[in-house]
Formats: sequence, C-alpha cells, structure tokens
Amino acid sequence: MQSVPDQASAYSSVVDARGGELEALDDAGTSYRLTIPPGALPGPTLITVTPLARVDGLPFHAGLEVGARLEPHGLSFLQPATLVITPARPLNPGVQIPWRVEGERQHLDILAAPVPPTPAQVTFVIRHFSDYGSSSATVTERSAESGRPALEAQEQLGRDLAGASGPQEIRGLYQAYGEQILGPLKAAAPQNCMLAALYLQESHSLLIQAELWGVQDEARSILHDVLGTGLAEDVGRRCLKEQFELCLMGGGDVAGLIQWAVRWEQARQGVGLDPRPLALLGGSVLQTALRDYVQRCARYEVELTSTLNYEGSLPAAQGAISLGPTTLKRQISVYSRLPVVAEVSPEATVTLPAATGPLSYTKYEEAGTGSMETVMAAASCEGSALTTRPGTMRAQLNLVFKVGKQPLTSRLQGLSEELQKLVRRLPVMDPLGGAREVDLEHSTVTVHPGEPTEITKTVCHTTGGLFSKEEESDTWRIEWQQRMGPGADQPEGWTLEPLRPAPGVLARLTQHSDGTQNPVAGIKEALWDLRIDLKHTPKR
Repeated sequence: MQSVPDQASAYSSVVDARGGELEALDDAGTSYRLTIPPGALPGPTLITVTPLARVDGLPFHAGLEVGARLEPHGLSFLQPATLVITPARPLNPGVQIPWRVEGERQHLDILAAPVPPTPAQVTFVIRHFSDYGSSSATVTERSAESGRPALEAQEQLGRDLAGASGPQEIRGLYQAYGEQILGPLKAAAPQNCMLAALYLQESHSLLIQAELWGVQDEARSILHDVLGTGLAEDVGRRCLKEQFELCLMGGGDVAGLIQWAVRWEQARQGVGLDPRPLALLGGSVLQTALRDYVQRCARYEVELTSTLNYEGSLPAAQGAISLGPTTLKRQISVYSRLPVVAEVSPEATVTLPAATGPLSYTKYEEAGTGSMETVMAAASCEGSALTTRPGTMRAQLNLVFKVGKQPLTSRLQGLSEELQKLVRRLPVMDPLGGAREVDLEHSTVTVHPGEPTEITKTVCHTTGGLFSKEEESDTWRIEWQQRMGPGADQPEGWTLEPLRPAPGVLARLTQHSDGTQNPVAGIKEALWDLRIDLKHTPKR
C-alpha cells in the first residue's frame, strides 16, 4: 500500500494548546477540514493537511475517492481531533468504506466509523495522524476487507463492537481487551516508561472509543475490574523524570512532560472525553514536579554580538558655515545576552515571555579631523569618542518542535518477543519516539534593539582659542535599521548555521558585509558583523 500525496494542495499551520482549524482544498474542490480542540496539544506543533492524489494498492475497484495525509506522522492528541471531508461531488454513502493507511507500516485498516458517511461528508474522529480516506466498495470487497484482522488492536475492537449483539458480548470484548492488551502493558510499565506511556495512551483511547460508541459506563466498570486503579504514583514520578531527560535532549520541548502528566491523570481519574484535559493537572500529585521540570528545561538565552568599523571622508559643503573635507574613523562593538525562562500556569499552559535587557557597548573608538569656516573665523577640529549610553534589547521566542525520526525496530529493542508483538499491534504514536527537536524552519526569534547611543567630543582650534562640543549619534542603530528594519534587503549576506553549531547552541544567525551598504554617505569602507545565537540553557 503506497499513498501518494498532492503536495501542491497541502496546507500547513502551527497549532498550540488553544487548538485550531486547518482546511486544504484539492484541484477538484474537495475540502479537507481538520479541527483540533483546545487542550488537545500540549505545545506549538506544525500541522499539515495534504489531499491524496492516489493510493497504489487499494483493494477497491473504484480506487481512491477522497483522502488526506495528516502530519506529523504519529502525532497523538490529549483529546481527539476531527477530520471532515466534504467532496466536490456527492458520494453514495451506502457503498462507502472509510479506511486508514498507517504511515510507517503502510498497512490498510478498515474503520468502523462512529459517524457514518453521508452524501455530503465523511467524518473521522482522529486519535493519531496517518492517512485517512474513503472509497466505494462492492459487497464482495467490503466483506473481504472487513473480514481481514485489523492491524491495530483497538480498531479490531471497534469492528467487533459494531457487530456485537448485546451488553454481554460487549462486556466480553472489553474484558478480553483488558486482559490481552492493557494487562501486559500495565504489568511491564514499572520497568519501562515507553510501555507505561502506551498503557496510558491505550487506556485513555479505549475510554474515548467507548464514549463514542455509547458504552462508556460498561467499559469503565470492566476495566476497573480487570486492571484496578491506574499506575502507581512512583511510576508516574519516575517516568515524568525520564520525560525531563528527553526534554533536555530535545532543546527544551516540554510537550512530552505535559502529555505524560495529563495521560497519567486521565488514567487515574478514568477520564475519557473531556473539554479541558489540561485542567486535570490542577490537583494532580505530579503538578509540583511538572512545574519544576518545565521551568528547568525550557530555559534559553538570546545572545547578540555585533561589530561595525568604518572609515572614509565626507565631502566639503558650502553654506553660512563652510565645512571642509572631513575624515572619520569609527569602531563600535555591542553585546547583549537575554535569559528567557518559561512561565507555567496552574493548568500547565507554557509561555515564553518576551525578555528585556541592556544592549551595551563593549568598544567605542573614534578619530576624526575636519575644518570649519565662517565670516568671522576659521577653525580646525578633531573628534574623539567620549562615552556611550546603552540601549535596551527586547527578544521574543516562538519555538516549534518537530518529531524526530526513529524507526519502529529501534524502539522495540530489549523487549520480550511477546511484548514486541503486542507493541506492533498498537498505533505508532509519539510516546514511542525519542526526543523531538527544534523546527528551525518554522520557529522565530524576534529582536528589537532600542536606542544605543554614541557620544562624541569635538575640539576646534580657532584664532581666538579653543572651543568644544558634545554630539550624540546612533551609528550602530542606523546600520541595524538599514539591514534589519522594514524594507531592508535582509536575505543577502545572512547565514543560518546548522542545528547545534556549537555546544548548547540551537541556532545561529550570522551576517557579514564588507562595505556594500553604508549608513553615512561618503564613507568608503564599512565592515559589519552580526551574530545572534539562540542557546538552550537548562538547569539539569
């Protein structure tokens, strides 16, 4: 089975804990609308909806009718998302068969949809991202595919529930699932946090599925009888600490920490569908540890270093005061380092506040000569650096993280053969992955330097004696504005160095210019260097 996406019709957007909606349209006019409810994601994530052009190997004579790829692959939610497909032409709901192609394993699963297709819409309740679609199927095709065991255990349970004849059979199905799937995961959870995460994920997904099918009370009762209470508190704390270690490796991605704490609390309270999942952390026994880990891991520094050296001569100017040619040589260096520490609300909403601090001069030297003539006198003048006044720098981080690539086989190493078989029947979601990494393409660092000032002292020699004056200038800021302000030609000369160009550095932006842009007309040589480093500075 091979899905082929229509990349030209893809739509992407960053969605955070506030939720959001994305819509992609294919060439035929079919709409693919993905709705992510508030609290479903613990942090900013780049989401992409891509209509499918075709799916090679579909076992249906009509092939693909409608379908979309949802990325990043394997992303799971604290509350289910919804994908609504509105076809350009009405469908025949009587022959539609909804399906999912699980991305990494390219396996087709027929879905027992809680929301049946209509001529105008196909609706999917999404627990995790894969490829979703619908096709027309003959009775023979439907029978053949529905009779084939589902790859994912919970999807097979959904099919069995759809065909159950009564409460007793439903009870038996849930009891078997608890004993065969959840029981082994819970037993292994104290020794393996990946399996503990899978246990929490699957038990919560099972309650959601039961609510969608209207049998939540039976499911909750049966699971309590089979499994007892949730995982022990010491398992919750130990695995939260392991998520903290992954956060340190992932450049401050606290999503795993929050997701673990919410999953643990969902299982402890037996909560399925909940409009405010993050609110569960308000009274959680993990709340204090979670807050501490988030603030220790999500810590950054924005460091700016810049030098500006230029020299040359200004032409003579005539007027009431005639100015002769002026030579000027000026050397300026500025530096700023701003710490950025995450703030955490009682409901585990994490924000990175704007940071403000001094933009200081580390070097300011000036040497200039010139002449001046009026109707009364003539003078020769010399200028030199007197002092500086620091400015204020403001920085704002908006960091997006992406799922790291880790093959399923590497995640299964060290597990018993029985557990490996079991894990292969569960969706490949993010709890199975390792540390995420900063998505540099979609993250932003906004820097605003404010009013650093150089102060020059000019001494002039006249026939009547000496006189001096002090003048203020903002040479460095003008150069910055010319290169970085609105309308500036920024792309030329910028270099974004690879992830982690130095220990602790997540990203580095550098710019060098050898005189192609000058803030003062007449200056022949202007050397400009700028480096902005984004550093991850956790407290381990």
